[in-house]
Amino acid sequence: MAHLLEEDPARRPDDAFEARRSLSALTWSSRVPERRHGAPARGRASDRPPPSGHARLGPAREPLDGRDTETRRHDAWLGRDILVVPLDPASIDRARAFARSGHPALAAVLRVDRAADEIWIDPPRGHALRDEPRALTPGQKSRLEDAIRSLHASGGAHGAIDADHLYWHDGEVVLAYPRQPAREGDAERDLAALANL
Repeated sequence: MAHLLEEDPARRPDDAFEARRSLSALTWSSRVPERRHGAPARGRASDRPPPSGHARLGPAREPLDGRDTETRRHDAWLGRDILVVPLDPASIDRARAFARSGHPALAAVLRVDRAADEIWIDPPRGHALRDEPRALTPGQKSRLEDAIRSLHASGGAHGAIDADHLYWHDGEVVLAYPRQPAREGDAERDLAALANL
């Protein structure tokens, strides 16, 4: 199971379904170890999250900079805002590449809900470079370039590396999930944008 934690994304499972198959193939002991006397009891078991829907998703509670107003929702079960984008073949390919790259400077894919035709994305935190302009340090540029190389190696591209998608958060620069559909030539646009930073 060490391949689930491989440092090189190309050596990890292709998607969550492959990872689940690997985990399901494991044999587990039928013996339950006894708890030592005096050992603290574990907390209550966690509940299964409810399905997507009106009871779980509500209006956004953290409007932040307003750039993601149309897709921002509040997940009552997680207790946080998320971005909800429609699931279609192009968006699932893009989300798969972001998930495979797993780079901390890129937005995380939180959930793919095929029943509801939705993809849930971690919204950008901090302040957009457009709102707080400042120069990137060489280290920040290098980490951003590493994130884009990782995304490209995973078969994806961003296509909108600009002051509206770059965010300052905890002293680092992170890249918000693209707000427009994928287009032909996004990888080339990424490289040109990185060269102009």
